[in-house]
This record gives sequence, structure tokens and C-alpha cells, in this order.
Amino acid sequence: MSNLIRITKILGVGSYDLSPKYEGGFGTHPGWEFVYIDSGAVNYIIEGESGVLRQGEILFHRPGELHATKCDGKRGASMITLIFECHSHAMKYFDQKVIRVPKTIVPILRQMIDECRKTYQRSQPLAIRNDAPKGGDQLIRNLLESFLILLMREQASLPKPPAEEGKRTKDKPVPEICAYLRTHLGERVTLEDLSEQFHFGKAHLCVLFKRSMGKTIIDYHLDLKIAEAKRLLHEEAVTVREISEQLGFESPEYFSRCFLRRTGYSPRSFRNLLITDTKEKLD
Repeated sequence: MSNLIRITKILGVGSYDLSPKYEGGFGTHPGWEFVYIDSGAVNYIIEGESGVLRQGEILFHRPGELHATKCDGKRGASMITLIFECHSHAMKYFDQKVIRVPKTIVPILRQMIDECRKTYQRSQPLAIRNDAPKGGDQLIRNLLESFLILLMREQASLPKPPAEEGKRTKDKPVPEICAYLRTHLGERVTLEDLSEQFHFGKAHLCVLFKRSMGKTIIDYHLDLKIAEAKRLLHEEAVTVREISEQLGFESPEYFSRCFLRRTGYSPRSFRNLLITDTKEKLD
């Protein structure tokens, strides 16, 4: 008998109390991620779409999806995130979906997060605590599988909303531009390239993109490149020069300057920080 959803690994978990002025930068994760709002509300931006995530709602990000969250400056929020590895085809159901979590299954979510606190150290990569209860990691994966399946069941039992309801704001061709930029990380994409590709004027493209994403096309593409550079520095045995060439920067020096402006660290310092930080937390 095949499993509808099978979680293979928990990659990260977090519980945050956000101030009204909180503004998170764009980022990506190697696995699926859900964001649950326990109280308050946050604004989100994902690949050309934006909206508000309110108390009791959960949002899913697919692996590698560039996204950001921020508060509106007036109210804070309590936010729970969990990143996990899952290759089940059924996960496509949750892609970029916002769901109001039924009260009947909120206890499963709370039990899962409580078990995470008892099982994992606050480290990256995630590590098991020395005093973790037996079977904690397995129980968390089982709880998550149950939670996701029950969410799917609850959604299937709801009446379908009218076609005009439940839609997030979308400015085409912004999602297509985001996808294009993701697949051209190793190139220097110009406004002329995008104008020709999507048959829109350069000025119109810039206005649409900035209105939807809150930043320029060039800045968004650079954020994608820096996010990929972080992954390569963390996971791959490649040099700074090789990363610079792979991501289409003019030179390693220019790449280092861009990386420093975006992260506060040089690429080499960032890699050393990851190695030192992980070692200290695992010792």
C-alpha cells in the first residue's frame, strides 16, 4: 500500500513573535515550508503574488520558491514555520495555497510544534537534542503527515467558492518573469531581454513588477543569485570564483561586493561562519 504523503526529513522549525515593524528579506528553502499565523497577521509576497496571512491561516511554499513576509507596521504577529522534505506527488495540492486551519486539527499542529521543541536543537542544520524523548523525530513526521492529510480532507469537504472569491492579487506577466529569472540565474538578464520575451514595454514591466513584488526586477534577480550563492557556499565544495562564474557575475570581486552588501559578510566569511556556527552548536 502506497502512502499518500510521506515526510522523509524535518529540515527546520521556528516560532517567532514579530514586531509591527518586522520586515523579512526574500529567501528560499530546499524543502517544503509552511507558515502558520497563531495571532495577528503578516503580508506575504511570492513570485508575483501578494496577500495577507491572518490568524489561524497557513501558507505553503514549494522547494526553492523565493518568498518574503513582513508586518504592516501597525500590528505584530506570532508565526510558526516548519521546513520539511517530502517527494510525494500529493504535495502539489498545497503549492502556494492559503488554508484556514480547522479548529479540530489545530491540536495536532500544537502537539507537533511542542514535540519539535523537545526533540531538536536550535541549530542549522537541524540536530537532535541529547535529551530528546525516544522516537521524537519519527513522531513529528507522523504528526505532520496526519496534519497534511486531514487538511486535504477538510478542504475537499468544503463547498467550492465562486470563481471571483479566494483569489490573490496577480499582475501578469510578473509570475512568468519570476519563473524566467529563476531559470536564468547564470545570465545577466536585461530589461530589453524581458521586454522582447514577454512583449511588454520596459517601463510598463518595471511598474507592474515593482507594484507586485515591492522591488525592482534587477534587485529581485540579484536576490535570487545571492540566495543560490548562500546554498552553494553551505552545501557545495566550490570556490568563490566558480560561484561567481556560475551565477553570471562580471568578476569574483563584483560578486563579493554584491554579497557583502546583501548579507553583511564576504562570501568567504559567510562560509567560515556557517562552519564555525554549526560546529559550536553541535559540540
